[in-house]
Amino acid sequence: TIANPDAKRLYEELIHVRAYNKLIRPVKHNSERLTVYLGLRLTQLLDVDEKNQIMTTNVWLKQVRSYNKGYSLIQ
Repeated sequence: TIANPDAKRLYEELIHVRAYNKLIRPVKHNSERLTVYLGLRLTQLLDVDEKNQIMTTNVWLKQVRSYNKGYSLIQ
């Protein structure tokens, strides 16, 4: 496959070497906070079904995570 070598190396490191688990929060202690900022920008309103109260849209999602620099996976 054609892939960005840095992205491929990061994927290999996280998934295969460190047995990454998406259910584990990236903090040393459970009492530490993990700040995640979300931004949502509505780009298109595709459909509104008033009877069933369903709105179909296209959006841009921006996610920003703030990690403690002492976390072992961050270098």
